[in-house]
Amino acid sequence: MEKKQYRKKPVVVEAFQWCTSMGQVGGVTYPVVDEYGDEDLDFVDSYGNEAGLIQNDAGGFPVQDGDWVITGLDGKLYSCKSDMFVQIYEAVEPTDAVTPTPVIL
Repeated sequence: MEKKQYRKKPVVVEAFQWCTSMGQVGGVTYPVVDEYGDEDLDFVDSYGNEAGLIQNDAGGFPVQDGDWVITGLDGKLYSCKSDMFVQIYEAVEPTDAVTPTPVIL
């Protein structure tokens, strides 16, 4: 089997950097509480820092201070650690953004 190299296709995504002081915003649930109304300790990291929750049909994704919330090509929200985000994405100038072309039937 011959291995080939592949390049990730350039895509433009919408994203924002989340922090706990923002509270519930853009599809992030914060604070996360259990069925009894108590803070859900599953959404506190090992340092005791609180985390938010992004819920979609792919499951629940924790989001912590400084994480980026990305709207994927499928319209679903995902979290991404800041160090990974800056390795993968770069800011797009408004003139570089892809504008959908309407289809006329």
